[in-house]
Amino acid sequence: MGAMEVITINDGVLRRPLGSDFVRGVPLDEVKALLAPQNLPTDYVDIPYTAYPIVLDGKRYLFDTRFVDNGPLTTGRLVANLVAAGFTPADIDHVVINHFHSDHINGLRR
Repeated sequence: MGAMEVITINDGVLRRPLGSDFVRGVPLDEVKALLAPQNLPTDYVDIPYTAYPIVLDGKRYLFDTRFVDNGPLTTGRLVANLVAAGFTPADIDHVVINHFHSDHINGLRR
């Protein structure tokens, strides 16, 4: 992206039942009717957790730290996937936090 390298690193996924509260203001039957023709599941939703290392002017920024090893069992893949992308946690110069929900900051406790 211009002079900036943007990388996506997956920390894992959570599967949640698709309930009537997932899309507010739309009946569940309508939501399912829109998902089915797209070959998407109609009984659950997979929610991915992704962090974004960015390389700019020789500096490495990590946007959000996700769960790392402080989350549900289906998460915690950030460090391994960061290494697979050619980085180590020590390579990160700056961490930028989007907001303070646990799925964005639990990796700070590592």
